[in-house]
Amino acid sequence: MSLLKDKIINKPPLIRRLYFQLVIFGAFAVAIAILLFTWKVGSEQLDFALQSNQTQAQTLVRNTASVAGNYLVTKDFSALEELLIHAAAFPDVESFTITNSAGVVFAAVKRNNEGTIVPVFIEQKIKLPTSEDEYISILKNTMVLWKPIEEGSLGWVQLRFSLAKAEKVQVEIWKNGIATALVAFVVSVLTLVLLLKQPMRAIGNATEFARELYKNTGKVMPFEKSAFEIEQLEHALNYASHQIYSSSKDLNDIKLALDAHAIVGITNQDGRLTYVNDKFCELTGYTQTELLGNKYSILNSTRHDDDFFKVLWQTISTGNIWHGEIRDKRKDGSYYWVDTTIVPFLNKQGEPYQYVGIQTDITDRKEATNQLQEYQEHLEERVEERTHKLQIANSELESFCYSVSHDLRAPLRSIDGFSQALLEDYKEQLDEQACNYLNRVCASSQRMGELIDDLLKLSKVVRSDMSTSRVDLGQLASRVTEQLTAANPERSVNFSCVSDCIVSGDDRLLLAMFENLIGNAWKFTARTDNAQIEFGVERGKTRDVYFIRDNGAGFDEKYKHKMFEPFQRLHSNEEYEGTGIGLATVQRIVRRHGGEVWAESSKGGGATIFFTLGE
Repeated sequence: MSLLKDKIINKPPLIRRLYFQLVIFGAFAVAIAILLFTWKVGSEQLDFALQSNQTQAQTLVRNTASVAGNYLVTKDFSALEELLIHAAAFPDVESFTITNSAGVVFAAVKRNNEGTIVPVFIEQKIKLPTSEDEYISILKNTMVLWKPIEEGSLGWVQLRFSLAKAEKVQVEIWKNGIATALVAFVVSVLTLVLLLKQPMRAIGNATEFARELYKNTGKVMPFEKSAFEIEQLEHALNYASHQIYSSSKDLNDIKLALDAHAIVGITNQDGRLTYVNDKFCELTGYTQTELLGNKYSILNSTRHDDDFFKVLWQTISTGNIWHGEIRDKRKDGSYYWVDTTIVPFLNKQGEPYQYVGIQTDITDRKEATNQLQEYQEHLEERVEERTHKLQIANSELESFCYSVSHDLRAPLRSIDGFSQALLEDYKEQLDEQACNYLNRVCASSQRMGELIDDLLKLSKVVRSDMSTSRVDLGQLASRVTEQLTAANPERSVNFSCVSDCIVSGDDRLLLAMFENLIGNAWKFTARTDNAQIEFGVERGKTRDVYFIRDNGAGFDEKYKHKMFEPFQRLHSNEEYEGTGIGLATVQRIVRRHGGEVWAESSKGGGATIFFTLGE
């Protein structure tokens, strides 16, 4: 603390003082602003001068090229030279040259050191520009312009135009700007020194007051009329003084509340206890005298191995918080569990100098958890046992189904066979009523066989394992329709189907579902003119709803709750054949895919079967 206080009291070098930094920064800011403005004005003036010079030079070279063409045609070279002397009279012209189309010089004039225009005799070719039009280039302080005469067929005019005046204007602007910036810098320094004198004195007084805040004496800083921000700083320091006193009281209250609820122990960096609260002593059975100076190992129950404590110490010694459950031993030898959080307190170097352990007694909860775990293990055993029994029951049920099927089929075949034999062999000896009875016996035995087959199919749907893959429902629906069309070529049915309808499911079961749904639609549209069957989808936000719609016989909606029950039929066998198992099979396939199925219809107005599939 003394070193920190000395560091605060010692005055820093001048360059680190806020007073000096504000003055220099403010003065430099004004000077730089003036220089930036000077640069902007100079650039704009230079651009304006260059544009003006370029316009003048272009006008001059164009007029000269226009007149020179006539002299070149008449080969009046003396007049051509006289033209160049008059054209070069403009003060910024450095030289004028006229060549033929091959670059041979016909006439040339230039300005000498005395500023007089004199003819120049050049007996050589000069390199012409590659451009076929007017060409401009700038070399240092000179603008060079080329202008073709009659599109270059007669020759070229070259003008060298001095830009020295434009450069001179920019130099003068920079000189004036720099001089103005220097004057502004000096004036800004003097002004800021006067303006900052009183605020800096107020900041110094606030600093002295802040040095004494740690004493927490409740002293109030006297206010000094100064800048608004300084007054706010004085208010803030007085408020901070009050808050420090209040915070100290709040910390004591928090400590009291923590001690009343939690088990608190503090150790040094060696792990020796330096503080324990009353709850710590109450839980462990030790007194404070017995605990202070000892390590936590005095409570070791040997429940946790060395690796457990190695990880714990590695965590907190690197400055990280450790949280976990520990079983400890009381003084009387009994055990208890605590939910523990250990927080390391770090010094300036980031190294722990003490550890605060906050614990909660969870012995009752731990015992309840253990009992629950034992119950869950027992429950898993019971579930496994019942699953095994269920598998055996399913296997026995499967054997029973096939056994019943076989045992029922044999007498049914006998009944049907002998009835057919009676009809064939004794038809002439039987009256019409007896023949009718025998036909009804044959029909019933055949229908009973169909019912057995459908029951086996339904049982197989319920018990078979599912193999999930990506399935295109549109392709399945089209395949079933093609099969029905091939089997009934005399029928004409208009079938429409959506494409790219991909779902995740068992393709074998979904094919069986479509065989039943489209088969029903095919059956119930047999007596409908212009029969139509549609497979479509209604896209939803959470789930898609698929449907099979037909314009067939339909059904009375007050009986739709019976549609998906086995053996429930809404039409007589004389109207439409069937066993009442198809839609029950559809419902079980849809449910195995996590979906739902329902129907909408009106008698004579067709029917729509809706279904969803879990994705």
